[in-house]
Amino acid sequence: MTISVRLVQPLIPKYRLPVFALLARQPGVRLSVWADLHPKQGSLDGVSSSDEFECVDAPMVRRGPFFWQPREHDAVVSPGADIVILSWISRNPFLG
Repeated sequence: MTISVRLVQPLIPKYRLPVFALLARQPGVRLSVWADLHPKQGSLDGVSSSDEFECVDAPMVRRGPFFWQPREHDAVVSPGADIVILSWISRNPFLG
């Protein structure tokens, strides 16, 4: 049995690649990471692709002090995922 895991992140920083790769290599796990694959700000050098897991573009939107990912909803409602893990961004106005 394969479990499809979707992980929604602001971006894919290089230092998290080993963790995501280890999860993707577990027997029976198919991992996709939904993140802004084209970050335009911040000091972290983001990654936009991986050989070990699927990367899906989910751009971040910033309005004033708030950040959110409109495709976060798509990650939840699109068929094919058994588990969806959403990020905890304290400046997301839709947390609640």
